[in-house]
Amino acid sequence: MSHILRKFQQASKTVVSINTIRKEAHLLGFHGCAADHKPLIRKTNRTARLRWCKALQNWTVDEWKQVLMSDESRCNLDQLDGRVRVRCMSRERFLHACTVPTVKLGGSVIISLGIFSLYRLGLLILIHGKINTDSYSIILVG
Repeated sequence: MSHILRKFQQASKTVVSINTIRKEAHLLGFHGCAADHKPLIRKTNRTARLRWCKALQNWTVDEWKQVLMSDESRCNLDQLDGRVRVRCMSRERFLHACTVPTVKLGGSVIISLGIFSLYRLGLLILIHGKINTDSYSIILVG
C-alpha cells in the first residue's frame, strides 16, 4: 500500500494517510488477503500448455479414457512458507499479480506422487528429496 500512497501523493500533490488509501481501496472492492502460492510457470511454459490444451480440446471421452494422470505435492520439512499480503478483488485472486510464485528447490522435502486413470487408482508414492525425468519415468514403468 505504501507504493500506492507515494504514487498518489506524487501525482496529486496531496498528502493523505495510508489509512485513507486503505479505506478507499476497500470501498472500490479491493480487500487485503494473503497471496496464494502457485508454481512459477514461465511464459514459454504457459504458451506450451495453452497450445497443448487447444490441440486436445476436441478429444472424445474414449480418447481421454486412455490417459494416465499423475499429480504431485511437495511438503517442506525444514522451512515455513511465509505469507505475503496483497490487495485484489475477489475475482482477481488467481491473477499473476495476486499470487506468489514458488520454486521447488532446496531444503528437506517429501514429495507425494499419485497416479490414476479412469479405471483405477495407482499407488501413492512418497519420494524423499528431488525427482527428475529419469526417476519419474522409472516410477511410471514400475
